[in-house]
Amino acid sequence: MSITTYDNATYLFPDSGESARYVLFHAFKWAQVVGFNSVQTEFYIAFFGVLLTSVHIWILTRKVMMTSSVISIMIGIAFFDMTSMVITIGTNHMLYGTEGSECKPPTTLLSFQIFWFFNSIRDMVRRASTWLGVLMAFIRYTGLKFAMTPIFSKLSKAIFGVYAIIVSIVPSFILSVFYWLKYEIANSETQLWKPGDECSNYSPTDIRPVVSQKPSKLFTDNNGIVGKVFMLINGSISKIIPCILLPTLTILLIVELQNAKKVREKLNSQERGKSTERTTALVIFMALSFFVAELPLGTAWALQVACTDIGFLLLATYVNHLCNAMFTINSITHCLVFFVMSSQYRKTVRMVFGKSRKTSEVLMETTTSAYDMANSLFPNFENSTKLGVYDFLLYLDKIAHPILDFQLYFSIFGVLITVLHIFILSRKAMITSSVISLMIGIAISDLISMLSLIESNGKFLDVKGTNCTPPLTLLALQLYWISAITRDLFRRVSTWLGVLMALFRYLTLKFAKSGFQQFSEPNFGFKTVLGTFFISSGFSISYFFRFEIFQEGVWTPLKNCTNIDLSTSYPVYAQKHSFLFSWHNEIVGKVYMFLNGTLSKIVPCVLLPLLTLLLILHLRAADKIRSAKNFSKSISSGTEKTTALVILMAVLFFIVELPIGITVALQVSYTDVGYWWIQTYVQHFCNTLFAISTSIHCVICFLMSSQYRKTCSRLFRRQHVVSVGNSH
Repeated sequence: MSITTYDNATYLFPDSGESARYVLFHAFKWAQVVGFNSVQTEFYIAFFGVLLTSVHIWILTRKVMMTSSVISIMIGIAFFDMTSMVITIGTNHMLYGTEGSECKPPTTLLSFQIFWFFNSIRDMVRRASTWLGVLMAFIRYTGLKFAMTPIFSKLSKAIFGVYAIIVSIVPSFILSVFYWLKYEIANSETQLWKPGDECSNYSPTDIRPVVSQKPSKLFTDNNGIVGKVFMLINGSISKIIPCILLPTLTILLIVELQNAKKVREKLNSQERGKSTERTTALVIFMALSFFVAELPLGTAWALQVACTDIGFLLLATYVNHLCNAMFTINSITHCLVFFVMSSQYRKTVRMVFGKSRKTSEVLMETTTSAYDMANSLFPNFENSTKLGVYDFLLYLDKIAHPILDFQLYFSIFGVLITVLHIFILSRKAMITSSVISLMIGIAISDLISMLSLIESNGKFLDVKGTNCTPPLTLLALQLYWISAITRDLFRRVSTWLGVLMALFRYLTLKFAKSGFQQFSEPNFGFKTVLGTFFISSGFSISYFFRFEIFQEGVWTPLKNCTNIDLSTSYPVYAQKHSFLFSWHNEIVGKVYMFLNGTLSKIVPCVLLPLLTLLLILHLRAADKIRSAKNFSKSISSGTEKTTALVILMAVLFFIVELPIGITVALQVSYTDVGYWWIQTYVQHFCNTLFAISTSIHCVICFLMSSQYRKTCSRLFRRQHVVSVGNSH
């Protein structure tokens, strides 16, 4: 056995026997590799998990799903799981390499403190999620065992699930406060980072302290009694006890299922208990998945009370990484399990994603002739054109429904890819020019716009409800309107940032020696983003006052509706032009619509192709000069690619914004309600193009920017740096 292996084994496991040390050291090296690979794998899985869990939460929170405490608890579990995965994405890079490398400085003290804070939050939500799984199994068992007892029947109410979430989060918060106090984080007085000789981007005198993490005095005083007690209590309450209760409750649920099946066979009632059996089977599967994910880590934590060697501490850390990856995979399966086991969940999915959207109220009059409908929608059109325009409106109405579905799917995908895009663009190595600053502003604006599209998708068609579905409440309609205003604000910001990005790029290339270089500075780009936001806010404030909400009537369900009390009624709300916008023959509204359509859409869509043409001409002129002087093409390849990136972005903005800008501007002349519907459908089509366009911004940057690719490589292909001093 080599001296190095002996020394390492002795350092890691000094209190173990000599023969046991070697076995433990080999187990330690194997766990180290597994732990590192688990961290790498979890990072990628978490991205997919956030997307799937977001959809899962959205479906669970539909009104038709909120029927029992099991659903309420599942919403809590899904929310905690998503929080954990988001923290995984944001802090994953901190688990290894905090001491830095030859050309990479160590993590700063503030960054490490933020990392540890979010790590403590993750500890809290992981514990709360596990105990919600226990409570869900317990509530399900008592609901089946004591179904005829009034006090236990209350446990199945949806509100009781909310109480269960509160009961799980409060004790978990207290334990996580101690978890946060477990270590002291400070700059090391002895460990210093110095750049390597080959690092051209750092000065040799750039010396930085390495952050160290050591057990706090609270956990080490008095022979570490507080630390040992905490580890025993935390490991037991967080992992061991739940993993004893989970299989126990699983067995009890299985027994109760068998008893219920025998009773049902005696009563010859097969169909009645099918839903109950599936719900119980779902709870059983959830309990088992929590058991598999949490037991190894709980065992490792509890053993630290007796085994205090640093090697056991690091082993527990690597087991933690493995269990975290298992937990993330387990979280992703929840959505799939629900879809397989719950018929109500499948119905809700079909209703949300695959439903046949109802035709707009304005176009539903089947007993009215086409001529009368055309006359009511387009009273100011010539008689010879009314029917043609009405047929065009019907066609738009027909294709608008699937377009809204596609818009939803692309928006969800766009949100995920844009979060990653912002994460990459905001790295320090990327922020080198105003183009990147403006790209960050565009990405944030697009992200907010897509979240607004997801929130309001299809609501404009469902304002008045259907035969058995109530209309939107006043609050829901107000939130929908606020969402539309927010989208109007940030769509305008995004478009104008695209224009200014092309303008700044052209000015810095055309007048490189004339003082325009300040336009290329990152700070100038960020100031431009803020200025554009404030100017756009002025238009959106006016947009807010365009409509007012009023009660139009009362909604009541049809007699054949089984999903709602037939005696209930709801007010029906609608929108109409406000007094300000309809005053004096709608002069204010017309002026606003013209200015908004022109400045928000038309002017940008005139400037975008013009600036694109100027940039292309400048590229060709630069290429001719380079050829004439026999310059190497590689000298200016970076400049050309950045310019090409700006050109592609400008073209995308032009394609997305021009159609809606034309229709908005034309409302000055065409004020018929039918034309308003045409403009609305065109807007839905352009919103879908917008979601698609936003999703490919990340791809364009990856293809056109070598610095973007290098940053991606550093983020997703990190080198394995073993840290014995730090354990997370």
